[in-house]
Amino acid sequence: MWNSIEDKLKRYGWFLPIIASIVVFCILSRLSSIDHENARYILSAISQGLAAILALVFTITLVVAQMTRKYTAMDKIIFRPRTIILMLVFGIGIIVPLLALTFDWFFIGVIASIIIAVFCVFSLLPFLTDVNRLLKYEIGVGNLFEEIMEVIAVKDKARALNRADELSEIGKSAVKEFHEGVVESVIMILTDAGENSLKERSLYHVTYRIVWRGLKEIGVESVDKGFKDASLSAARGLRDIGYKASKIEVKNGLLAGICFESIEGLRDIGYKALRDGAMENVVGVAQEGLVMIATASDKSRKWPVLQRAVKGLWCIAAATAEYMPERVNVVIRDLKEIEKEIGEIRSGSMRKIV
Repeated sequence: MWNSIEDKLKRYGWFLPIIASIVVFCILSRLSSIDHENARYILSAISQGLAAILALVFTITLVVAQMTRKYTAMDKIIFRPRTIILMLVFGIGIIVPLLALTFDWFFIGVIASIIIAVFCVFSLLPFLTDVNRLLKYEIGVGNLFEEIMEVIAVKDKARALNRADELSEIGKSAVKEFHEGVVESVIMILTDAGENSLKERSLYHVTYRIVWRGLKEIGVESVDKGFKDASLSAARGLRDIGYKASKIEVKNGLLAGICFESIEGLRDIGYKALRDGAMENVVGVAQEGLVMIATASDKSRKWPVLQRAVKGLWCIAAATAEYMPERVNVVIRDLKEIEKEIGEIRSGSMRKIV
């Protein structure tokens, strides 16, 4: 319930100050007169209060712009239409009470000043929300891409894990806020980072975290939101990383974990995508990934990987029969391919016993 309210605030936040101002205007319209001493106090307080708020917001905005370490940050955050308009409204809200005090416009001045002040105060929520979006999506994603590739290059595991987690959180946040383009960008960055981490044994944990908390969860949530391109990218990322991890001829628990999480992610994405008939491509990539990971797996983890892949395909097969029966033959073909691998393993084991 809260997520729904939060999404609406982020979408329609700029209507909030307008509605609040209209409500306050309706209330104040009932006034017939106002005491002059009270009016002076109110006007003085409003002017000083708005000036203090404007200074605080402007300072925060400058600090945020400096944190981004981008030369264009000022253009994106401060010198944009919404920020300029908001600052102009704040300026009007500061000046109007002073003019009212100067020319003794007590009644009209108080009403106008209160309405403008209400608008300014309630506009802070959508303004800061917009700044947060800019920081996360337009600037943060780019910075994190550079940083995660740099720390992977120098094999800094701790910082790489931190950057991977941040990217994953941004991706999940973007899914909730319906920013499919951002989600797809994050998925592509995580895929690149995961594949690069596989090149170093000391960074296998980074790849595992990317698959587990990043691609898998973002992919499933993307399917739930109906993001076709993002879901397809997530399925491809899990397929590619899982396939490359399965081929590495090293007995390592993290590599096995990467394969297992990739299989589970592909299974969940494929299953959920089947409920949406328009996501047939996603289902195809999920099935393909399960087969690729299972058949290419190193012998040290071949059997458990095959078991999980078969379970994943059976899960998809059950959903296919219900939601997309025309694809049943494709799933059966993939199952037969994996069963062939299982048969070879069993026959090899029997030969060893004999």
